[in-house]
Amino acid sequence: MGRSHSALRTTSRVSRENVRTQVYSVVGARRVLGVACYRACRYAEAVALFERNLTYVEGSGAETYEDRCNLAAACEAAGRWDQAIPLYEELLAYREQLVGRNDPFAQRARDDLVRVYRSAGRPDEAAALSEAGPHRRPSSTQE
Repeated sequence: MGRSHSALRTTSRVSRENVRTQVYSVVGARRVLGVACYRACRYAEAVALFERNLTYVEGSGAETYEDRCNLAAACEAAGRWDQAIPLYEELLAYREQLVGRNDPFAQRARDDLVRVYRSAGRPDEAAALSEAGPHRRPSSTQE
């Protein structure tokens, strides 16, 4: 009885690992296809692929960072400001938390958000974020 129970646990663990591997292969393939659609200026298709990936991979950290970056860029390219802006805001907050406000990667995320604010016709928010730079928060978010 002990052996069969142990074998069942091993089989169950291997099955979970196989499913996880298959999910991540599908996610990776969908990511590659989404990037290809983006490069071909097929932004709506890219958005759909990146959104679908985010339904399969849970979390809001490193495990979804690449897909959230891709989705933000695809939404921006498609002119979907209402979707792009919150994504870029999340990405900036995540980057600042991860590497600090003065890191070049955080600065890049800040520049991306400033660009999107401007493109979306929100120059005041763009100016506030741009003026705040890496050392200060915009006055609208200070408490």
